[in-house]
Amino acid sequence: MFFKANLTLTHLYTDFVMKNLTFPSLIFQGSVVAIATTVLTSTVVETAQGATVTYTLEGTVTSGPLLNQTYSGIFSFDDASLTGSGDEFLTVDTIFVNFNGSTFTKADATVPPEVSFFEGDFLGLSFSVSQDTPPLSFSFIPGFFDVTESFVSYEENTLAGDGNVIYSQISVPESSSILGLFGFGLYGLAVFFKQKSPAKISRSLKL
Repeated sequence: MFFKANLTLTHLYTDFVMKNLTFPSLIFQGSVVAIATTVLTSTVVETAQGATVTYTLEGTVTSGPLLNQTYSGIFSFDDASLTGSGDEFLTVDTIFVNFNGSTFTKADATVPPEVSFFEGDFLGLSFSVSQDTPPLSFSFIPGFFDVTESFVSYEENTLAGDGNVIYSQISVPESSSILGLFGFGLYGLAVFFKQKSPAKISRSLKL
């Protein structure tokens, strides 16, 4: 079940990348498939006692220069060390966040991203990014006592704003459907790349 669950996780990450990433140069290097493969490989080699938990996030900017823009993401972490007592912080293993038209990963974080828990309850994600070109910084901030208190804070060209965030934990499908989902996802990628020229792929990702 552990191996099959991570096949599902790979499919979910591949789907998110195909829908959200805006980087034609990576497409030509086959990095979409590489990302999915990395997720599968890194999780399968971990001990079967570990429990990989995956959440999606979505939200809308509620103030500032990016008012009404939306953002989304997906991230995973291992909760095997979670005790359910007091404040706890777990390292995020993999993350993709689409914000202001660009996609950011763990490599873009100013500090290692993590998730917060209080008495075993999920409070949200801590993930901060700062870039110079274009000038933009943003942070996902977890709640203090409850996940509904979590929010996003950002700054663009010295103008600041905030946004809300909604987290949804992904349930693992029944084992009978997992291999089919993964196989279909990889087949879809193969057909996508085979039928489209590099120029068409670039345009398709921007639709």
